[in-house]
Amino acid sequence: MEPVVRGPQIDCLNELIAKVYDAAFDTSLWSPTLHEIAGALGASGAVVFGAPLGINGTRSSPGLFETMDWFFREGIAMNNPRPERAMRLRHKSPVLCESDMFSPWELEHLPYNAAVNRFYRWEMGGIFSCVDDAPLFLTVTRGHNTERFGSAEKEIMAALFPHFERAAQVALRLNLAEGNGMINAFEHTATAAVLLGNSGRTLNLNPSAELLMGPDLGVCNRRLEAKDPRSNRDLQALVHDLTLCPPQLTKRAISSAVTVRRSNGNPIVVHGLPLSEAGRERNIFQEACAVLVLVSTDDRRLPSASLLSQTYSLTGAEARLACLLSEGLDLGEAADRLQVTRHTVRSQLKSVMHKTRTNRQAELVSLLAHLAILPGNKR
Repeated sequence: MEPVVRGPQIDCLNELIAKVYDAAFDTSLWSPTLHEIAGALGASGAVVFGAPLGINGTRSSPGLFETMDWFFREGIAMNNPRPERAMRLRHKSPVLCESDMFSPWELEHLPYNAAVNRFYRWEMGGIFSCVDDAPLFLTVTRGHNTERFGSAEKEIMAALFPHFERAAQVALRLNLAEGNGMINAFEHTATAAVLLGNSGRTLNLNPSAELLMGPDLGVCNRRLEAKDPRSNRDLQALVHDLTLCPPQLTKRAISSAVTVRRSNGNPIVVHGLPLSEAGRERNIFQEACAVLVLVSTDDRRLPSASLLSQTYSLTGAEARLACLLSEGLDLGEAADRLQVTRHTVRSQLKSVMHKTRTNRQAELVSLLAHLAILPGNKR
């Protein structure tokens, strides 16, 4: 049963609940929504975050922007003992205060607590949901020379939690559907793609990616792994940077691609694509956060003759010759395949190069490779 809030807080609570659902779908609304939640609870600020902090990022009300920036910049945020304590004590109460988790001595002397005491004194919060087995927290803070949070504030926050959880679950389903739609779009171009969740787990593979799975690359315990140790180390580092490492904590440039070596066959190149735009915050209720695009170097894509005819006004014979040259055949081999003389293919090649505005055969082959992206144009 959901907690019942009585008295003058009811109207305020209903307004906050509506704004929580709005913010779940529009991340730009999180900051003002958290500001209003903090105000309703008589707090100086409010924060929503995932634990560990690499999961889903952090959102805060404007009053805590500088504080949160300082926590990340100094590395203090990664040593926060409060999430672990809250998880351990969750069975006692959904909403906890700092005094429920620490002794008076710990509040004053544990490194993290001593650091936060520079900014605020009292804190109240708890776990309202989980994303991919990682808990999500809502906390509010009060500064020095203020009262502790009491039972009335705890009641309001406990009443908010079920709505935070529902908003999270709805937004998660929509986010996952968007991610699956993306890897299905890659499938339309016969491109292998793997959808990754916040914890680095594999959420889904499209059919082209499934075809590349084998003894050298596969999914084990929901994680994409390579058999070759060096390849796997590089792959896991890429996955970590894409899914687990928040931008504030990234001290090095993120590699956008790694190579997976295979015992039989040429390597697979793995490209990492974050779903969030550069400089844009992730949705706090986001499970699918990155796509891995797998490119087999054994995969030779070829342009179709019909596309070449349409694009460059080539005749049927010219288009067929261009396709054979893009396969790597020389003029003599192409003439034999087409059952025409070498003089004929030389004449056709001259016409093809004129129509495509290329001067050398290698330049022509390079140009044709750019058109070989659609399914069915593979050897």
